[in-house]
Amino acid sequence: MQLKFTASAIARIPLSDRGQQFIWDTQLAGLGLSVGTKSKSYIAQFRGSRITLGRVDDLTLGDARSKALEYIESIKRGRDPSAERAAERTKAERLSTMTLQVALDETLAAKAQYLRPRTQSDYRNSVRLYFDCWLDRPLHTITARDVATRFAEVVEGRNLGQRRDNGKFANGDPSVRGGKTVAAKAFVVFRVIWNYMRWKYEDLGLPECPVKGLGQVSRGWARVNSRDRVVADVPRFIAAARSYPSPIQRDLVLFILATGLRMNEACMLRWEEVGLHNAVINIPAERMKANRPLIIPLCRMAHECLQRRAEAGREEYVFIGRREARGKRREPFATVSKKMLRHLADQTGQHVSVHDLRRTWSSQALAAGIPLHITEYLTAHVPQGVTLTHYWSISMDELRAEVAKLDAVLS
Repeated sequence: MQLKFTASAIARIPLSDRGQQFIWDTQLAGLGLSVGTKSKSYIAQFRGSRITLGRVDDLTLGDARSKALEYIESIKRGRDPSAERAAERTKAERLSTMTLQVALDETLAAKAQYLRPRTQSDYRNSVRLYFDCWLDRPLHTITARDVATRFAEVVEGRNLGQRRDNGKFANGDPSVRGGKTVAAKAFVVFRVIWNYMRWKYEDLGLPECPVKGLGQVSRGWARVNSRDRVVADVPRFIAAARSYPSPIQRDLVLFILATGLRMNEACMLRWEEVGLHNAVINIPAERMKANRPLIIPLCRMAHECLQRRAEAGREEYVFIGRREARGKRREPFATVSKKMLRHLADQTGQHVSVHDLRRTWSSQALAAGIPLHITEYLTAHVPQGVTLTHYWSISMDELRAEVAKLDAVLS
């Protein structure tokens, strides 16, 4: 059916009793009217492609003609507006399924080959503890205002932990701590996830990460002050550790203090990595943070800790935990127990973390006269400078002579 379109003529057209009816303008080829049972809409059609321009109630006839002409001209220039709209709908659908949980899984899957298992676990824990309320939320709907609000909540320790079934936190999980440091680390993880998805799905046009806006409300939000706490009285600390009833926890603490190893490196130490006969440990690169193997001699106290563990019986790991069930393989300790740390605090009057023992070792090593570059090597820090990285080397005998300097202060 054809009709000369005027505003009054269109207004007089009744709604359809059933189905759709199409009426075409006699003045502009390609401009039409779709009449349904509930509404009337302007449409444009050209070369087999058709789009809806808008409802009659929302669009004037003049605007409909302009849009129809623009649509026809775009097709003549080689564009396909219908295909573009379909692509936009597909894009919107893909964005709606790109939730934070999906983004986390895809990011870790892509980075699994060079992210250590502990780092992957830290990523998952950060998202679970601090962004659980966003797990099912499409990534592109998280705004800068949402980020600023959540950052403040994490800093203040509000609404942390896992949500309840209704999606709300109630009073949160009191066992999950907040603070600026954990907030900064959590949002760095969030930024890594966002930026990876933005790079991977560049065609979806994911906006810039909203974490960037945090600088407007919290200057220096990602800056974490480095800690410098060390054990104040080393002899008293050693005596306190030796008075703890659990021999495994006792030796674990003393071993970390005597080697400067990171907690995970010490806890996961295997007997196959230990040379008791020559007092050397050889930790493979895949277990080290810098992805470089660590082969170092041990001072007297560290060697004595391993000798006691060997006398107690060898299994796969050196610092083995309790057997959880009959016949089940015992796993290594994941960390120094909180009970042990409380005991040390009560006995010494100083609260310390496990990583403080690593700082204490470095401090004692430098005070004992071990050169800085050798201290960095023994603590598995990445050497600074081309010379130390590519040209410097040291023999095991030279390392042993340097480590022996610690025997006077760690005994």
